[in-house]
Amino acid sequence: MRIEPELSEVAIVLVGNLNPRIFTPDWFARHGLFSVKDADAAEIDVVHAQVTSFHNEWLSIRVEQERFQASTTVAPYSNLLDLVVRTFKEFLPHTPLAKLGINRTVHFDVGSFEVRDRIGQRLAPKETWGEWAKDLAAGDEKRTGGMSSLTMVQTKVDDRARGFIQATVEPSRRIGGSRTGIYLHVNDHYEVEEPDKVTGGDEMVAILAEHFDASIKRSEWIADQIMRLKE
Repeated sequence: MRIEPELSEVAIVLVGNLNPRIFTPDWFARHGLFSVKDADAAEIDVVHAQVTSFHNEWLSIRVEQERFQASTTVAPYSNLLDLVVRTFKEFLPHTPLAKLGINRTVHFDVGSFEVRDRIGQRLAPKETWGEWAKDLAAGDEKRTGGMSSLTMVQTKVDDRARGFIQATVEPSRRIGGSRTGIYLHVNDHYEVEEPDKVTGGDEMVAILAEHFDASIKRSEWIADQIMRLKE
């Protein structure tokens, strides 16, 4: 990417019919999905019939009855892919899975409030708001109006029958003292053609394995389109 992100995350989200209680660190270690050391180091937030959540040094897992999410901030991201594919291909192949999200999140610093404000102005010109524009532009670096969130959606994607690509851009609240950072989240979403008839996870797992690398590259390419506005 044109600018090295200060914070970076990849998440894989699967939507289906899940049993949160089984997804404990010990279960993953027992099946060789990660090491006993990783299991022992895991901090458990909750293990319950409705939700299980834990994290360790490189991985966060949250499972609800209809949603599984595994995320990491540690490259290579292929380790996350391997974990999720093996989980549902080797050990839980009969888990019904109807939707998939390959999500990429970055926070990057553009160096100054003026640059970030200029990028926001290019993405969402205040002038389009007519007479309100002068009020939106009022203020200073500490207190000013303008774009707070913008979401773009691509609904026709050649590599899938159902799904979309969605990108959201916002000022980052986590870096740059809330003045110079930009947050970008890309959700690359896939769905099976007949969600009501899903009896297992083979189709979604195959899509994940086939498209993961290309999805990450495309999300980073989308991020580049925003990063180039700094120049």
